[in-house]
Amino acid sequence: MKKIILEAVVLGIVASLMAATNPSKENYIEHTAWSLQETACKQEKLPLSAKAACAILSPLPPDMVGSIVDSYSRRQNFLFFSLYTTKFMGMEIRSIGAGGHFFKR
Repeated sequence: MKKIILEAVVLGIVASLMAATNPSKENYIEHTAWSLQETACKQEKLPLSAKAACAILSPLPPDMVGSIVDSYSRRQNFLFFSLYTTKFMGMEIRSIGAGGHFFKR
């Protein structure tokens, strides 16, 4: 009986931590705007649609890129993690937000 109670307590703590560290859409927007400008747009082999998107996004300040990302992004919140999808000019960025981090899928 004590083992079941201990397992339930540990599971409750882990679930609480996951829920508390589920990144917000604002975190995602900031991360994706930075990622687009600093890494994705600096790759040499990009599809034509991605090159066009990068030509638009690269010279803009990060807060403007964030506004663009926000208007083309969707969040599905599952309490312990979130799924994010951004579709912009033929590019599709899909990420999982969990534990305060983002993972590309």
